[in-house]
Amino acid sequence: MKRTVRNLLIVGILAGGLVAYYYYDQLFSPVLFDPLQNTDLKIRTGSTFEDVVFQLQQNKQLKRVNGFKWLSRKMGYSDKSVKPGRYVLTPGMNNISLVRLLRSGNQTPVKVVIYEGRTPDEILRKTEDDIETDTRSMLDTLYSEHFLQTIGLTRDHAMCIFIPNTYEVYWNISPRNFLLRMKQESDRFWSRNNRKSLASKKGLSPEEAYTLASIVEKETNHGPEKPTIAGVYLNRLKNGIRLQADPTVVFAKKAFTQQRVLHADLSFESPYNTYLHDGLPPGPISIASIESIDAVLNAENHDYLFFCAKPGYTGQHAFAATHAQHSRNARLFHEWMNQQDIR
Repeated sequence: MKRTVRNLLIVGILAGGLVAYYYYDQLFSPVLFDPLQNTDLKIRTGSTFEDVVFQLQQNKQLKRVNGFKWLSRKMGYSDKSVKPGRYVLTPGMNNISLVRLLRSGNQTPVKVVIYEGRTPDEILRKTEDDIETDTRSMLDTLYSEHFLQTIGLTRDHAMCIFIPNTYEVYWNISPRNFLLRMKQESDRFWSRNNRKSLASKKGLSPEEAYTLASIVEKETNHGPEKPTIAGVYLNRLKNGIRLQADPTVVFAKKAFTQQRVLHADLSFESPYNTYLHDGLPPGPISIASIESIDAVLNAENHDYLFFCAKPGYTGQHAFAATHAQHSRNARLFHEWMNQQDIR
């Protein structure tokens, strides 16, 4: 009898130990399959608890599924408490810390880079890998009459909210809130370094300065020349001379891969064609870099009314105050282009 009791006691202790180990393993063992690096979990808006479990398994971020489900029930993490967002899971994280993190909604921001693009569509498309929302939803919001009224801009000037930079946002930010953030950043940009006042002194609104900067942006990649080119266009505006900017023709035709603007292209009818229409185009023809915007705001004072590219691949320009000087410069450049068979 004593031996039987002892054996039962041993079996009970072993069984209890196994149960304790099982629960310890389920609750406290690391959940990640890769113990050496952080990984991202992105929970989409509208996800259920089972969606979260499936995503964790797909990402190989949940070794102990039963423990996670059991603990989630005990800690109140269910469909009603699932919070969308991007969560960073770290090495050594166990089911307890995982449930706490997801239940708290303490997500980690993402970095969104706003950079080169001809249109808002092109700019926003580059953000699709960084945030949850899609380009179509962004554009529908941006171009809606209500939103444009909210930010005080026209459809043609919608591009002006995009100032090239890197921004931190939450992955599940809504289209409206993302675009409002861009407008807020744009307002902050113009409030710094006396930019609004500098634009006003040149007879430009911030939107007009941005539009002119977008032309400068597409005229040259050579930074030191940008204030000189901006000065040319400001001189032409002041003297009532059409800008006759080739990049506006390219934009009007949407011929963004075209290397050479031909004489026949200059008659293409569009309000953006500054060979046919006076003043600035209705809005920007691309995103404008901070360098180009500041080049307009701090444009050089000179007598130049013309410029054209210099022969060669330097990206530099020859400037002229008279049409005769400009014609000589243009002839040299076109001769070089013909020699290079650039069409």
